[in-house]
Amino acid sequence: WYYGRITRADAEKLLLNKHEGAFLIRVSESSPGDFSLSVKCEGGVQHFKVLRDPQGKFFLWVVKFNSLNELVEYHRSASVSRAHDVKLKDMHPEEFLVQALYDFQPQEQGELEFRRGDIITVIEHSDPNWWDGEMGSKRGFFPATYVVPYHT
Repeated sequence: WYYGRITRADAEKLLLNKHEGAFLIRVSESSPGDFSLSVKCEGGVQHFKVLRDPQGKFFLWVVKFNSLNELVEYHRSASVSRAHDVKLKDMHPEEFLVQALYDFQPQEQGELEFRRGDIITVIEHSDPNWWDGEMGSKRGFFPATYVVPYHT
C-alpha cells in the first residue's frame, strides 16, 4: 500500500474504480518529508495528511502511532473519516488497470460497455480472450484484445 512519490492526481486515478476503503500512502506533494493517505470513499477519493508530533509519532486525528504500519492497522477497524464510516481495505493484488484501445459495444447480457481511453479495473483474467472488469459501478466481460496495461 506504500506508493512513494505518486502524485495526488495519479492516486485518484488509481483508486477511483476501486472498492470503498481501498487506500494508498504516498509522499506528500505539498510538504516533502510528510505523507498523505489517499482513500476511496463514497463519491470519490479523499486525501488525509498524515501528521507527526514532536516525538515523531504518526496520526490522523487523536490516536498516535509509532509507525505508518500501526496507523494503517488501526484504521482497518476504525474509520479514517469523521464524516463517513470508512475503514481501510487492501486493494486486491490480482486486480490491475487497463486502458481501452477501442470503443466496445456489448452484444450480449453481462458485457461491459466502454469507450476508447476508458480505464477499467480487471477483476478476473483466467480466460485469455474475455476478461471480467469494472468501471465505476458497472461490471461485465470484455474482449482482452481491446485493452492494454494502464501506466500512470
